[in-house]
Amino acid sequence: FPVTINSDWGMGYPAGDIDGTVFQAVADTLYNEKLGISFVWDRSMDIGKFMEEVLRHIDASLFVSRRTGKWNIKLVRKDYDVGSLITFDKTNVSSVSNPNRVAFGELSNSVTVKYWNYKTGTDDSVTVSDTALAKIQQDQLISATVNYPCFTNKRNAVIAAQRDLRALSSGYFSCTQALCQD
Repeated sequence: FPVTINSDWGMGYPAGDIDGTVFQAVADTLYNEKLGISFVWDRSMDIGKFMEEVLRHIDASLFVSRRTGKWNIKLVRKDYDVGSLITFDKTNVSSVSNPNRVAFGELSNSVTVKYWNYKTGTDDSVTVSDTALAKIQQDQLISATVNYPCFTNKRNAVIAAQRDLRALSSGYFSCTQALCQD
């Protein structure tokens, strides 16, 4: 896939630094998912912040491949085999810095997404909830609100709310650094 760059609006990287095949595959996936976004970048926002906003909306990461040295993009999707994932445990991790796990009572069981409704021309919102977590297990509503101003329809706002609810209602472990043994 040939990569075209915009020398006025781009970041100044040569086209050869971008893995066009990967970016095209991501574009195809987003097209098939009908997960479009709409907004104008007029340079009032730093290009790095602009890219972060796009990545946040499409749920993706941008990185330089250690294998090819080219810019890549990876959508966060359930497109992997759980059995092939690396397991980090006491046998291969020597130390962990700043470990954190959200307490069960702090897990969000409801997410409201604010978005721009192109049909009405107004701000709108949609809420999704994990009723079992809210009523049966936590016995209270613990909600989070997330802004996705580049989504322009309820369908995409619901998709974002559902994925954010999955993340915010799971007690994932996080840390700032884990040193692995060789």
